[in-house]
Amino acid sequence: MLPSDFCSENLAFLLAPSFPPIDQNDFSQFTVTRIPVGAWPPQSDWIGSNMDTKQSSASYSSHLESNPATQISPMPHNIALVRFAYVPSKQVDCIRCLMERSEAYLLYVAEKTPDGYVWMRQAPVNILKSCLGKLCSSLTYDEQGVQIQRPSGTLQLTTDDNTLSREL
Repeated sequence: MLPSDFCSENLAFLLAPSFPPIDQNDFSQFTVTRIPVGAWPPQSDWIGSNMDTKQSSASYSSHLESNPATQISPMPHNIALVRFAYVPSKQVDCIRCLMERSEAYLLYVAEKTPDGYVWMRQAPVNILKSCLGKLCSSLTYDEQGVQIQRPSGTLQLTTDDNTLSREL
């Protein structure tokens, strides 16, 4: 059974416009032409210990600036909601790539638009960028969003969990 706030995030995703404009400051977008450095999605200032409350934690930005090695070390217990858009006709391949190259925990694929979201752990950019271009057109993270500690018992998705690939 999923925590209720995962359902709330799903509802917010369904009611939101597709992808935010690139020039919005609150969103971090990862595309073939906009490649970040280090681990992605970026560490958030808001970490929820559970999905019922938002808890403020210390900002990680100054720590990352003073210690570049930290930028490539993923946070072991935090997951974040990352929106993805895929190249038409490459839906299955985009999702498979994200599942193989990141630690994905929950996945939603929109029915009418070429996008969806995945709750995932930070991953090194050099691994994620292999999914962009011919498979996924972009990954987007709301920097004002909440990262949460992965709920106990939530298992990482595998490509065997990708029912889309079995349907084709």
